[in-house]
Amino acid sequence: MSLIGDYSTTQIAWTHVAPKRKMVCKEQRTRGMKKRANKLLGQYIARHRRAAGFSVSDAADAAGVDASFWRKLENGVYESPSPKILAPIARVVAAPLADIYALAGYEVTDELPTLTPYLRNKYQLPPKALAELQRYFDHLRNHYGIPADKPVFPRKPRPSSTPGRKPERRPTGGPWDDPTVSGGRAGGAS
Repeated sequence: MSLIGDYSTTQIAWTHVAPKRKMVCKEQRTRGMKKRANKLLGQYIARHRRAAGFSVSDAADAAGVDASFWRKLENGVYESPSPKILAPIARVVAAPLADIYALAGYEVTDELPTLTPYLRNKYQLPPKALAELQRYFDHLRNHYGIPADKPVFPRKPRPSSTPGRKPERRPTGGPWDDPTVSGGRAGGAS
């Protein structure tokens, strides 16, 4: 191995490779961050915050998060923040949580939760109260003959025709069908 001054040739070669490697790694990181940015979520939260009349620092304090996190969130830096963080943010800005979850990339179902998780989340009831309500709900299902595996109110099938409102049918036998009121024509105006 030849020596040039106090350095070996391998050390000289490494000093030229290391800065290039650092530069390539930094480019990959920043490129990755740009791909993961979520501008739509940030704009949505910012719009609702302004509509609620909050400054960034006031909204962040009310949600229990750091103001710098909130600014980064509104700037779209975070792709999908934790649902535990998004829930108080949605409450503060009065935005539908399902919309915020969907924008953050979390799967949102159109199904409602079962009774116990819903009541626990909505009303923060103690476990004993939840158990009593569940027993009463089961009693009502039994009383009305609704099987436990069937929904209480089954969904109505959607019509396969084109979307939109169907024309309302007018009832017959009213004053609009009286020829003396409508000028001689049934259902018409004079």
